Formats: sequence, C-alpha cells, structure tokens
Amino acid sequence: TEFYVSLDGTDTQAGTCDAPFATLTRARDAVRALRAKGQLPAGGVTVWIRGGTYRFGATLELGPADSGTATAPIVYRAYRDEEVVFDGSAHRSIFFQRVP
Repeated sequence: TEFYVSLDGTDTQAGTCDAPFATLTRARDAVRALRAKGQLPAGGVTVWIRGGTYRFGATLELGPADSGTATAPIVYRAYRDEEVVFDGSAHRSIFFQRVP
C-alpha cells in the first residue's frame, strides 16, 4: 500500500499518486486508520513525499500507533529523485515602528 503527499495535494483527496494528500499529518492519519482496522498489508505501507519544502506550523507526532511490524513496516520516504525539505522554523512577521 502506498500513500502520496505533495505540496499540490489536498487532504480531502485519496492520497494516491494522482490525488495526493497535502500534509504528512493526513498521511499519518490514513496509515493509523489502516492499522486500527488491522489492515496493514503484508509488505507494509510506504508514504511517498513529493519534492518541495514542507513548512510545519505544529509538531508532527509519531508514536506507537504509527509503528509497523517486521513483516509490515511503515516507511516515509522522499519520492524517487526528488528533494524534500522539512522546515519547522517559525514564520513571524516583525514590524518596526519608529519612535520619535
């Protein structure tokens, strides 16, 4: 099973190559849903992350609910030959006011 994440995606889509999710959080939740139903396939799940810079406004948390097994691993990886950058820096606007 494969899910896809792309900067051009939408989290209401199916997470396929042609209709990718927009966020890793949504992909994580899709994998969690499979796992909760006991539907991790033999061979596991790969979340393919398409190229680009992903900015995070909140921490992406992974825990025991996100673990695979020896026969059904859960793997997050950059899409073939594409560069993926995770940017967790805070983006804030800074305004300066001249004081008389």
